[in-house]
Amino acid sequence: MHVYPYADTMPEDLIANTPACHLELPVRPSSQAQVWTEVRIAEWKATGERPVIAVGTPPQLAAFLDYVRVGGLFALC
Repeated sequence: MHVYPYADTMPEDLIANTPACHLELPVRPSSQAQVWTEVRIAEWKATGERPVIAVGTPPQLAAFLDYVRVGGLFALC
């Protein structure tokens, strides 16, 4: 049981343990970030498969920011 410094402010129906703490999640191998090179972009367009973690180059980021600034999506950045 937890000791809460502000126990009188805690809801009375608070459960003592979280049922999710007994779950065991499958182990996934860690992924390395892959840079969007021209070759990877061509493979993605041909197959539809993309890296799990993909990062753009500085010129790609600049092009994206220019696009959203002009395209009206700047508020989303």
